[in-house]
Amino acid sequence: VLDRISASLRAGASLSRAVTEAAEVGQGPLRADLDRIAARLAAGETVGQAVDAWRHARQTPAVATTAAAMSIAHQVGGGAARAVDG
Repeated sequence: VLDRISASLRAGASLSRAVTEAAEVGQGPLRADLDRIAARLAAGETVGQAVDAWRHARQTPAVATTAAAMSIAHQVGGGAARAVDG
């Protein structure tokens, strides 16, 4: 799923759009998380708010690292795909 987000970012999508697209086609446990992030974005939350809520809901090192990368990518713009790639 993160590969899908990274590919969308490389194609020029915003992080918000990349997460929404990944949620639409994703599979497995991460899809439900991305669905919730996409729903929060659709409701008007910022990427930072939606990703922070995910980090609080799923308190694992992997989610914390990914959420931090996504927040930083959203804040600084360019190079977002590399931040999500790790």
